[in-house]
Amino acid sequence: MPLRPIQALESSSRPFVTWMLQHGLPTLCRRLAIDVAADAFATLDESTQSRLGHIHALIDRLGDDPGLWYANWRQAATASREVVNALTEIPLQVKSPSDFEERHGQHGLRFAGGRSLQVTPHSSVAVGQLKVPPIGAAVASAREAALALESGIRMLFLTEAAVYLVHEVLHVLDSIGLDRHEVIIVGRMQAADVKGVAASFVMSHLDAAALAFQEESPEDDVEVWQQFEASMRGAVSAVGVSEMPPERLKTFLLRGSRPEFVQTTFTVYEPGGPDEARRQSSQMEELLAASIVTMGSGLSQEGGCGYLRPLDDPHISAVALRANRSCAQVIDRWFMQLGGVVLVNATQRSEFLEHVASLEFALGEEEMRKINGLSSLVASSPGRRAPAWCEDVYHLSDLPLEV
Repeated sequence: MPLRPIQALESSSRPFVTWMLQHGLPTLCRRLAIDVAADAFATLDESTQSRLGHIHALIDRLGDDPGLWYANWRQAATASREVVNALTEIPLQVKSPSDFEERHGQHGLRFAGGRSLQVTPHSSVAVGQLKVPPIGAAVASAREAALALESGIRMLFLTEAAVYLVHEVLHVLDSIGLDRHEVIIVGRMQAADVKGVAASFVMSHLDAAALAFQEESPEDDVEVWQQFEASMRGAVSAVGVSEMPPERLKTFLLRGSRPEFVQTTFTVYEPGGPDEARRQSSQMEELLAASIVTMGSGLSQEGGCGYLRPLDDPHISAVALRANRSCAQVIDRWFMQLGGVVLVNATQRSEFLEHVASLEFALGEEEMRKINGLSSLVASSPGRRAPAWCEDVYHLSDLPLEV
């Protein structure tokens, strides 16, 4: 029962869902650059063969109606994943890095310095006048700060009300027995916070500060930043911006503003933001060229638009299986090797410990490029491959995209 090609579907408002089901099992295997031996099908048990038949029958019934695909994608995805799990028992031939063709000289998110970075537990990243560890924690309470510090994390990014939380963090340091100089504290602040006696106290206990911009006034970004920077210079060792949308950030930088770091929600599917697929170059790449460090939070969290959770992505799962690591650790490691600083979002000690362990292994070029290419699976649709800056790792250009 050989796998047969599936007719391409029309583009829908959920391109990832369309792609996910358009290629079904062939996507889950072929996009992992895995070749299954031609005679391997006979080794599958009857249950797995039956599920394969179910997938093909479902595809035939759904035809090329995007609405039907959207309504039934969970059913097909579940069946496909069960088959992939069964196929992991079959000897696989994995392509070597030399089998990847470089299209247009692109490597997706390019590696800093031409290759991925070598990151160790003792590595640091230069941010302004600071040397920060490659992994920190985004915390919104004293409890989260305590759990992060007890797990070995030595950089805290205070996401909420830094003016008040910094007091509690200082008490946490005392209770744990850590000296203030052993921990880097970064505060996320509103423009209105940078005034008064309370602000002076906070700034005296921060190593770095990130300005949180208001959504409703992008035309005032540069003026607000200049006031913030003038207030912070000399009080902290690095200044940056927090959660500024990519296009707004691009305009902000073009107008001469130069933060030393950018804190943003960052995922393997939309690195930089929801409009990253429409850009000719990646935000992280542009920031690296300007010596601006990206601090990424939410790397493993679920996104919108019907996307799989990164922790459930079969491509990441395959890399994690080969590395004998968790999916969260693979994602963290990928981001660190791109030159970013991971900000862990967690509420349990076990979760913090899991993320800290991402410093204990490394990903090869092949794995880095596979994960880089995931954004193309999300952004592409029949007849259109995107983003323009992403390497065609999964050979989407070779597929019959025209309906």
